[in-house]
Amino acid sequence: MKQDYVPWKFVLDANGDGKTTVSDLAAVSAQAFFLPGDTLIYDLLHSAPALGAFLELSPRSYGGWFSGVLSVLLWVGVLTVLVILQQVFENRARERELAERKAKRKALGYSDTKP
Repeated sequence: MKQDYVPWKFVLDANGDGKTTVSDLAAVSAQAFFLPGDTLIYDLLHSAPALGAFLELSPRSYGGWFSGVLSVLLWVGVLTVLVILQQVFENRARERELAERKAKRKALGYSDTKP
């Protein structure tokens, strides 16, 4: 990789043939997958070069195993947060529905207590 590589600059023509086709899909998917790890490596190389040197990071580390591990951890974290948010919103919707049913029953004169 080039020294001036920036991880967040996607190239849709990933194979460099001058056209964006279905054959570019795998490379673009890899760019998206490695984006979190590559971004962290980029930040370490530019804002904490001593730590980057200690971890033996270089621009050649983009898309490597270290970037892959960081990316997997981040994507698992993102998916976990999304699942938790989905459950929270489902629970709120269920609680709202139960409250509406309770209010409707009360308006119709039914008792809140069950025999």
